[in-house]
Amino acid sequence: MTLSAIAEATGVAASSAHATLNHLLSLDAVVLTEHKRYALGPVLHYLGAAYARGTPMYRAAWIEAVNVANELGVTAVSATAWDGRHLILNAHRGPGSDVAVPFGGGVPLAAASWGKTYYATTGEPLPEKLEAYTAHSIVDLGEFRDAVETTRTRGYAVDDEEYYPGVKGVSASVTSSHGYEGLIAFLGAKVVFEELGFSRIGERLARIADRASHTLGDTERLRLFGQV
Repeated sequence: MTLSAIAEATGVAASSAHATLNHLLSLDAVVLTEHKRYALGPVLHYLGAAYARGTPMYRAAWIEAVNVANELGVTAVSATAWDGRHLILNAHRGPGSDVAVPFGGGVPLAAASWGKTYYATTGEPLPEKLEAYTAHSIVDLGEFRDAVETTRTRGYAVDDEEYYPGVKGVSASVTSSHGYEGLIAFLGAKVVFEELGFSRIGERLARIADRASHTLGDTERLRLFGQV
């Protein structure tokens, strides 16, 4: 953004905006491009990465999710609910995966398998209206309600090209003694999921989520026989 655009958007004088931006430049919080526009700086990446690494879900599930993504050749994603959407905390592309997910990006709360996972775990009221992102998106509330119940029973949700054409996926929630922490997901090209099968990938993901949830204090997610 230009200086004048920033001043107008924030409702402060251009001189005040300029002084603040100069201070942020000295901290590398913003950078000035060759076209005299201000953009976010590298320090914000480090702050965001520190936030992601500090979440309970990241510590409990991420390394194992990355290892399985490398094995299966899919993209692993971790996300949490924030400000009415899924905030992407991290993403890792396994060998051969051509599905890229932007770190720090967002996905609508009710979208595809992520929405099914969220509502199945939190018990929040279902949305009154569902958006269509592809020709395969579920827009019927009754069908969505059934998919949420299936997710609750099965332990993972399925995305059959419902959010992006040619991309399929599975997701599972990570919970703690405090409740819903977020979700982890595997995404891949249509051909990958057709070869491996939703159940094979989904069950691997569900086991990771169950172990992570047990580690975080949700003892109902995993039944242990004998002593630990």
